[in-house]
Amino acid sequence: MTKPDRKVLRVELGCAGHFICAKDCHFRRHTQIGSKYRVSTVGDLYYDSEPNKRQTVGAGDNAFFETYVFKTTGKPCQGNDGCGCVQVTSWSEIDGRRWATSGEAQTGHEQFVAKYMKACAAAKKGKRK
Repeated sequence: MTKPDRKVLRVELGCAGHFICAKDCHFRRHTQIGSKYRVSTVGDLYYDSEPNKRQTVGAGDNAFFETYVFKTTGKPCQGNDGCGCVQVTSWSEIDGRRWATSGEAQTGHEQFVAKYMKACAAAKKGKRK
């Protein structure tokens, strides 16, 4: 008998995972963690009306990037054309942080991914008992 695989699937998606103005962000990352979590980072926001002025994405003078984590249902988003996007249970984030630089945003995104991969793996392990 072989051991069941306890690995958690990580899927990188080619779209922003949150933020109504994401189309104006030059930085977009969206990672699906198993069927449970969405980690989304957006930033480097420039509006067409002010193409030379970088905008913040939240409170604070240096909040040019933000990462938020959302719980997901495990069901595909309606009309997603099979892209892999999964419905969120609520647009109220469960975790998140803002960043000043793209380097901080990249590192922070990976830290949130690692945190929630670990949480998924622990939950899977707990269900096996």
